[in-house]
Parts: sequence; C-alpha cells; structure tokens
Amino acid sequence: MQLPFRITTNVLTAVLIMVLVSVCSLHAQMRETEGMDAAHVQPINLAASGSNLIVSTIRGGTYRSSDGGTTWIPTPGLPQQYTNFAYDGSTIFAGQAEDYDVNNGVYVSTDAGATWVRRTSGLVSASQYITM
Repeated sequence: MQLPFRITTNVLTAVLIMVLVSVCSLHAQMRETEGMDAAHVQPINLAASGSNLIVSTIRGGTYRSSDGGTTWIPTPGLPQQYTNFAYDGSTIFAGQAEDYDVNNGVYVSTDAGATWVRRTSGLVSASQYITM
C-alpha cells in the first residue's frame, strides 16, 4: 500500500514544481518602466507606430514613449481621459471619452504626440468621439 502514496506524492511534487516554474517565468517577462508611477493604464488605449507609443490612463493623463515603452513622458495638451487613438502615417488622432465634457472632440498630433490641436469643425457639440 505504500506504492500508491509515493506515486501520489511524486505527482503532486511534480505539479507544484511546474506551477512554480510557470509563475516565475511569467513574472520574469514583465518589467517596470519609467514615467507612469501612479497611473492606472487601460491596455485598450494604446496606439503604436514603430517605436512610438501613446497610452491613455484612468485619471492619470496620457503618456507617450519614443523608445518602445522603456521610458514614458506625459503628453500635454489633451484632456485627462481618452478611449481611442489611431495612427495615419505620422499623424495621431485621439477621441475624447468624458460624458459631455466641454473638451470633447477629436485631437490631432503630427509630431508623435508632443503637441495636440483640437479639431471640432463639422462635429456635433456635446458628443463623444471615441471609436476610431
């Protein structure tokens, strides 16, 4: 009767080792980057063009990276929260996501997100433009 207990112990030990190795390898794939200490990142709010990235956060503003996400800097000129970004060549479009915010509209950047211009001509006021 000792044989089944030993097999069960060996199987459980092997399973535990596999779980630990899996968890450790997953943790090793993630790394902390500079620039977004207190922000809560929404992963769906990310746009990329080459090594240029732009991401929106929950109540933390918008950040951009020109080195593939190694470092991040705040993106001035945009209201706090956006839902979608889209690239068209070197032009980035951002849609405002707050309900009936006075800053609603579409914002455009032609310098990798360093500066933004609000484009409202032809848009209905007090509307949301979040799908791109």
